[in-house]
Amino acid sequence: ELTGSGTAGAELVRLEADNLVLGSEGDGETVYRYTSLLREFLRMELRRRLPADVRRLHLRSARWHWSRGEAVPAFRSACASGDTSLAAEICSEAWQVVLLADVDAAASAAAPLALHGAWRALGSGDLRDAERLLGSASGAPDLEELRTVVELAVARRLGDAERIRAAARSLLAADSGGTPDQVRAMRALALAALGALAAGDGSLDLAEEQLEEALALARDESLAPIAADILAQLALTGVARGRLRRSARLADEAVALADGHRGCAVAAGAAHLALAWISYQW
Repeated sequence: ELTGSGTAGAELVRLEADNLVLGSEGDGETVYRYTSLLREFLRMELRRRLPADVRRLHLRSARWHWSRGEAVPAFRSACASGDTSLAAEICSEAWQVVLLADVDAAASAAAPLALHGAWRALGSGDLRDAERLLGSASGAPDLEELRTVVELAVARRLGDAERIRAAARSLLAADSGGTPDQVRAMRALALAALGALAAGDGSLDLAEEQLEEALALARDESLAPIAADILAQLALTGVARGRLRRSARLADEAVALADGHRGCAVAAGAAHLALAWISYQW
């Protein structure tokens, strides 16, 4: 796809035979990749020798991945190519995986990318910038659900119970035209937020019920950061009820899921708090 050559497949077979690329079977086709060291060397050489081609190749890669429904690599390549229009399209149509992936996007006035930027700002602890970017993306009715997802995240970070309830209820009541994955992500986020509020109010039975329902929805690799947050909240709720062994297992799972996700610092912190509380009581 990137070379535009009809003999590229045969060339890849030859390179594999020479141990220059690694091949693996998946989804009925062979996938080839360079070793990490060779890949980084070739990328540097491309930037040095053909700098004008880098963006064009990223754009071609983005379109190819997007045509196959591979939103995260498509979004990453679209951002690297500088095509904010394509990046905004991908973010708008596949926000449930793009928001949770560890991908930075260039600042843009496009509403989907502003909302992505707000989510990323939250992950780095910049609440002021998150609020600013969230406000800049108002007035786009086709992005109302994505905007509400980010609004909920901002409200939770601020500890604003009224805003949390309003955003969560809006997501639960949404007559979504989105994909099943988007509906599942929205419900998981909303129930997790309401469960955390219920726990804070001392309604532990309701909290556990909402958090368990949220966790069942978030049991998917693409929603791992959401699951990490829910597991940490369940662990804290369990400790408050004296269920120390189960809470320790939940907290350990939350920490494991949070590892490798830059936006999971809060979930990891909550899980470690639960473990410290357990250690104190044992």
